[in-house]
Amino acid sequence: MKVLIIIFSFLAALPLMVGAQAVRTGADGQKVRKYVKEGNDHYKNNDFEKAAKSYEKAKKLDPNSHKAHYNLGNAYYREGKYEESAKNFEEASKYVKSKPERSQSYYNLGNSYMQEKKWEESISAYKDALKANPSDKDARYNLAYAQKMLKKQQNQQNNDQNKNDQKNKEQDNKDKDKNKEENKDKDKNKDEKEKDKDQEKNKDKDKDEGDQGNKPKPQPGKIDKEQAKQLLDALNANEKKLQDKLKKKEGEIVVSSLKDW
Repeated sequence: MKVLIIIFSFLAALPLMVGAQAVRTGADGQKVRKYVKEGNDHYKNNDFEKAAKSYEKAKKLDPNSHKAHYNLGNAYYREGKYEESAKNFEEASKYVKSKPERSQSYYNLGNSYMQEKKWEESISAYKDALKANPSDKDARYNLAYAQKMLKKQQNQQNNDQNKNDQKNKEQDNKDKDKNKEENKDKDKNKDEKEKDKDQEKNKDKDKDEGDQGNKPKPQPGKIDKEQAKQLLDALNANEKKLQDKLKKKEGEIVVSSLKDW
């Protein structure tokens, strides 16, 4: 029997009763049955915390007990501990002896995953439930719902990814434009510096040419005083040599060739 617990999700909630057969025999077997019955009583009274403690004791004594795992999964589910309930329903599916029990274990496993919005895991669990019991309409309905929610989630993720891609693209374009502007400013500053250097060079060149232009240029056909003195000294030296030669000739008059400038 399944009880409605949330929209679109049902739980095969009633705990399994302790049957005449038990996996263990003797004192341990009796204790397992005792703890399972004790847990069922707490469960019926909606005291799921105490029920879980009793089922835990039974599971500890018999780790392979399908009933202990299954009922413990139901108790945890009622407490809202869906991760713990999923673990126990999965364990229960390993130790079942019949297809109906296997179908119920997978069905409730799917419900636990659905509560955590683990759509892919719940889909897999419902499919396993339908393999064991193809006529389970609740499992088929929940499977369709989980598939719908998974598709919706994937579409949302794709939309978010597209928005992020667009945002990143816009940011890249902004960064590129910013780099272009920075490069333009760098080139402009470089051109201005080069222009300033050229102006300084031209200024220095004009200054040198101006300094050279201020120096007196020698006039063609004219000599300055220094050149006249050098020429006079040369003439005097030549004149002295000439006079010395003429003195050697007796009776001759020495005539000076010195001229006034």
